[in-house]
Amino acid sequence: MIAPVFILCLITLLLLVEAAARGSIHPYIVFLNSSTVAASNKSSLMPSLQKRSTTRIANKLSSFRNNRTSIPEIYSIGNFHWYVDSMNDVDAQVLAQNEHVSHLHKDDPIFHMTELVQTDVPSWGLDRIDQRKGEDDKFHFPSSAGEGVDVYLIDTGVNVDHIDFDGRAIHGPAFTSGGNQDPTDNNGHGSFVAGICCGRVHGVAKKANIISLKALDQGGSGRLSNILLALHWAVKRHVANPGAKSIINLSLAADFHLPTNQAIEQAIELGIHFSIAAGNQGKEACRYSPASAKNALVVGAIDQDDSIASYSNFGSCVSIYAPGTAITSVWHNHRTAIHTLSGTSMAAPHVTGVMAILLSQQDYTPVALIEKVRESATLAISSRTESNDIVDEISRLTGVEHEDSSVIKVLYMDSSLDDFIRTDIVSSSMASKRHHLMPVVFYIAILSVFLNLHGLLL
Repeated sequence: MIAPVFILCLITLLLLVEAAARGSIHPYIVFLNSSTVAASNKSSLMPSLQKRSTTRIANKLSSFRNNRTSIPEIYSIGNFHWYVDSMNDVDAQVLAQNEHVSHLHKDDPIFHMTELVQTDVPSWGLDRIDQRKGEDDKFHFPSSAGEGVDVYLIDTGVNVDHIDFDGRAIHGPAFTSGGNQDPTDNNGHGSFVAGICCGRVHGVAKKANIISLKALDQGGSGRLSNILLALHWAVKRHVANPGAKSIINLSLAADFHLPTNQAIEQAIELGIHFSIAAGNQGKEACRYSPASAKNALVVGAIDQDDSIASYSNFGSCVSIYAPGTAITSVWHNHRTAIHTLSGTSMAAPHVTGVMAILLSQQDYTPVALIEKVRESATLAISSRTESNDIVDEISRLTGVEHEDSSVIKVLYMDSSLDDFIRTDIVSSSMASKRHHLMPVVFYIAILSVFLNLHGLLL
């Protein structure tokens, strides 16, 4: 009886030594060759992909580790394919040599919301985007107001019960790590972004649908797999509804990462529009993802004097600039709460709202809508330009042609078109100091809009 026990202990010890030598287990994203997936049944690929250990002892360990009830699912966005699995670094190196595999990415948290600091000054963004210059304390918008357009917010979640959303906001699934399926916003960033885009009082597209896809955690961070799964869900929903008009707002940033850009570019080919924050590093936006994705509207931030904000990324990858400094919007901790923040996260949803308004009036392809928004923009002079020594390298990495970044385009929504109406801008500085007045302010604003619309919508 002693010998079998001794042998079992020895095998266990060898397995533990082998495991230690091969390193700890990490989540990896495995990106697949598009040609391989197109020619194969997805399920038939997995047996080959699961064979990654190279020694007899390692095979036993791998077999034990992979004795599970579920096989990783292969996800696709157009011709972009991937799955998520856990393995050690040695197994990852072996798998990278598989003929079906393009490359692997260790799935550490890399994406972060692009928020800056809280401020306490009046919000001016809505007032600015319908003027060529300055503000007039009013916001002009059409009665369509983004109606019928689905806006997906891949962020920290959204306070869907906030009165500013008027019942138009819903929770999609949560894609955060650690098995947390709670879709509610326990950070505030996502609610804030949603309010700028689509709030009834604080927002641009006051009738657009809001679909919250939580992919960033309470600290505002997320893994690439979280973002990809949220994108996959939005794409599937869009494709399943012929004629759907869909915009995805990404107010988040990470270092340049080609697979992130590829996933977005495939979604764009399927007809989905993107508004993406340029990032808050104060550098060339082409160095970052998803800001370097092609055929998306990438948004930098301006201050109230139309100068590029000191924190905003800039350069050839930035399509347009929008108000981003000292913007007031809704908050997450109460159905009437508001807050004031700065960042390119705040600039992007201004553009998302204008995109929704334009899409509610007529159909545009993603490329045509970018052209429409940029053609309507106000030109301004910038002193922020790209360094000549990296322009060529950026163009090579991203495929984005270099433009003269000394002239920038500032978001403008032309109020001379269709049935634009006018509403007064409520002072957000007063509201931020008196949260208990929010319901009164909200209903006064609704009454103002109703009185202006009466006779047009009946």
